Amino acid sequence: MPPKEAWPKSEEAAVKALAIDDTLSEAHNSLGSVQLWYDWDWPRAEREFKRAIELNPEYPEAQSWYGRVLEMTGRLDQAIAEAKSRADLDPTYPLNGRLAHLLYEVGHYDEAIEAYRRGPARDPNIILGGGLVVADIYLKQAKYDDALAEVLKLRSQIKDPRALANVGYIYAAAGKKDEAIKILSEVEELTGEHYNLDTQIAAIYTALGDKDQAFAWLEKAYADHDHGVADLKVNPQFDTLRSDPKFTDLLRRVRLAS
Repeated sequence: MPPKEAWPKSEEAAVKALAIDDTLSEAHNSLGSVQLWYDWDWPRAEREFKRAIELNPEYPEAQSWYGRVLEMTGRLDQAIAEAKSRADLDPTYPLNGRLAHLLYEVGHYDEAIEAYRRGPARDPNIILGGGLVVADIYLKQAKYDDALAEVLKLRSQIKDPRALANVGYIYAAAGKKDEAIKILSEVEELTGEHYNLDTQIAAIYTALGDKDQAFAWLEKAYADHDHGVADLKVNPQFDTLRSDPKFTDLLRRVRLAS
């Protein structure tokens, strides 16, 4: 993803391209991406992605972003149906990993784990990402030992800072405070020029029960246009904050609540 400073230029370029030729699916997709990740203009993003798909029905990025709009705005049943429909059209689409995450968000935990287990054994992204989702699901089911065991199986493969932050969240939620704080210190040092981990850090503080720090990092995420902000409506890691008026206010500012 481009840094937040690049999004206005991307929007300007897409608008100019569409003024010349409104049938450019790539330009509609680019404009939709700006509305999705930078402006948080969900209806306009949805329109642009739909137009891009209309012009090019086999445009995987536009299809993916359209599904993300459905997910981020809380239309999870539609997102699940869209994912299944896309898989019918594209046999290479990694349905099980995507479906597992959506089922986790909607609270169908056993189905989510089953979907992940059906994933391609050779796909390292599904193995790693899906495995962390399974650990998150075990946390929701209060199966803390199972969650930690799942992380232990994957720990040596985890290199990406965002995945590392998720491990910190799992440790915190499972009661392994010392391990969580160690990872928290590491990811706080990593966030900045190359990685924006504001939302992930906020999630760790949420699991540690430090609401003040959680909201401080969520406000930083909002100011930085961290991409994780777009998932706040559906991200189960923030469920314990949902009753707080500050969380509702943040959702309003991201246009995910009225």
